[in-house]
Amino acid sequence: MSSIKHHVSGVEYWRSLEQLADGPQVRELLHTEFAGYNPEQIQDGASRRSFLKIMGASLALAGVTLTGCRRWPKERLAPYTSNPRERIPGVPEQFATVWEVGGVALPLLVTSYDGRPIKIEGNPSHPFSWTIPGKIGSADTFAQASILEMYDPHRSRSVIDRSRGMDQYTDWDAFAKAISAHLTQLKDKAASFAILSEATVSPTVLDLKKKLLAAYPGAKWYEYEPLNNDNEREGAKLAFGKPLRTRFNLDKAQTIVLLDADLFGTHPAHTRYAADWSAGRRSADGVDGGGKDQRMNRVYIAESAFTVSGAIADYRIGIDPSRIDVIARNIAANLDIPGVEGGGLNSAESQFVLNALSDLRAVRWNKASVIAAGPTASPHVHALVHAMNEKLGAIGTTVTLVDDPAGNQPGQIAQITELTAAMNDGKIDTLLILGGNPVYDAPNDLNFAEAIKKVPNSVRLGLYFDETSLASKWHLPRAHYLEAWGDSLAWDGTPSVAQPLIEPLYGGKSVIELLALLSGDTVTDGE
Repeated sequence: MSSIKHHVSGVEYWRSLEQLADGPQVRELLHTEFAGYNPEQIQDGASRRSFLKIMGASLALAGVTLTGCRRWPKERLAPYTSNPRERIPGVPEQFATVWEVGGVALPLLVTSYDGRPIKIEGNPSHPFSWTIPGKIGSADTFAQASILEMYDPHRSRSVIDRSRGMDQYTDWDAFAKAISAHLTQLKDKAASFAILSEATVSPTVLDLKKKLLAAYPGAKWYEYEPLNNDNEREGAKLAFGKPLRTRFNLDKAQTIVLLDADLFGTHPAHTRYAADWSAGRRSADGVDGGGKDQRMNRVYIAESAFTVSGAIADYRIGIDPSRIDVIARNIAANLDIPGVEGGGLNSAESQFVLNALSDLRAVRWNKASVIAAGPTASPHVHALVHAMNEKLGAIGTTVTLVDDPAGNQPGQIAQITELTAAMNDGKIDTLLILGGNPVYDAPNDLNFAEAIKKVPNSVRLGLYFDETSLASKWHLPRAHYLEAWGDSLAWDGTPSVAQPLIEPLYGGKSVIELLALLSGDTVTDGE
């Protein structure tokens, strides 16, 4: 029965027959809040049981009182009366997307559970992420961990106006109104407008870049990544007169010589290269899929740090980075590359060069060798590598050269150096920073943090309120790549589309949405 007397639809309930009889003892109990409470007994020394009984009642009543005073927000609920088409609750779904890192698209397959992404793997349908074609895809640890970044509670959640010297939390409408008025005035002095972006080859971003620069003639666009392939691009210019991107066909290579190049760990196409290399290892049984005799591949590496490629190499030596040039020159000289002289090797380096050359010559007849240099190698070394691959007949078999999607632009270090100098000279009035964290990771001798203080108007789009946002006048929350539409190109130039799996958790916008807003595009929705 109910613990108190109350009325429900005209019916009364009592907690006992004594209460129904309404005797004098019951009335006395009802008017006593704590039956049996004796303050004199507490002072003389109450038992532990009595003390807990009294305190428990006090806390319970306090909770009821506080709850009664609290005003809860009004909520509107809609019944889930029909399922979305072709969706069954509790059954996971998979969506193909890409993540652009350093100007290269990484193809992914993301598992979504009831509208929430929960797991990331490689896309088995994409040529640069499969391990077994059409069956299994591969994604590296950074891609798999990026889902934790999307759910990170420390991500930026609001537009912050810092133009008045203090953090004022506002919204996108307030920013759009403020920036629209500012950009209207900026049209007459667009040469003082600069954009600093992460490396990108997204066709949509590049199209919006053209529109923005057309709307503000004289404005300049810069790109910067702390880890970049400037030396590789410059080496291709020395060898071919234009920037080219090198794609290795390691499934056809029997001898692989790496000069401080981690093709299986940090290269943008390392998942595909690892699959191709493992296919060559599986030929150790002596025949390939067609029943023909095939020699198991061998890897030689000279590197300045222990890498994934070094861990699987058949022959590895650890060297100082400055020795890469010496080793490259000695291999080139022995391959009769014109104008190159060898010498200057120590005993370990001499043995490495001797063994590598022995295997390179052994497979020279079927053009099944490849030489690669890493991003820290000088442009001269990269040019030598192209010459050696040409001499070995690798170009067209184990090496494919494709046009660099970034085009013939200056190196990224040169670009951020030029931008920093312009800021220090007071030539930049408005700076838009799209991602990245240059205050933290720009070359230390540039002192980017001091240079940005000289820019009157700075806007930063980022996932986090970090060092660069703290130095900017406006901070804008960025949508995670799993929350945004986009596109990019894989290492071999394959165009790929990024699709969102969830609405932006914190109201962020993507780079293409912000550029569309600033360029005055009639369509500002990412899709």
